[in-house]
Amino acid sequence: MTAFNSQGKAYLAETEYRGEPVAAEGEEESIRAAMRHAIGKLVASITPRYVARNIRMDGDDEGQKSIVEVAKAGNLDQARTELKAYLDKNPQNAAALYNMAVLTDAQGKYQEALDLYTRAISQSSKDYYVKMKAECAQRLANEQAMQQQ
Repeated sequence: MTAFNSQGKAYLAETEYRGEPVAAEGEEESIRAAMRHAIGKLVASITPRYVARNIRMDGDDEGQKSIVEVAKAGNLDQARTELKAYLDKNPQNAAALYNMAVLTDAQGKYQEALDLYTRAISQSSKDYYVKMKAECAQRLANEQAMQQQ
């Protein structure tokens, strides 16, 4: 689904909504139940709401422990500054690349974050690296869809 207004501006990037199979009496009722489930997902995705979410940073590298703590305390600018200095000394450190991607993503710089996620994944393909990159790509697609005229 891609949602547009009457002037053709996209409000929702292409997204697939699937209904979950539901045990019901008869095929037709099962289809209706699955359809209601898919529509519920659609409505939830386009309903404005305040979203607070936790992001997972990679704390496996002892050299970044203090930087991760600064970020957890909410000082993203300081954490980015410290992490940039750390990355200058350790440019191939997967955890540092990933953590910089997370901080960049949190600041809404999605394309820059995607590039960093890609670099991090090329060094270490931890499952949550891949998951966070996919979520960032969806945020970028949604942002681009909103900017279309």
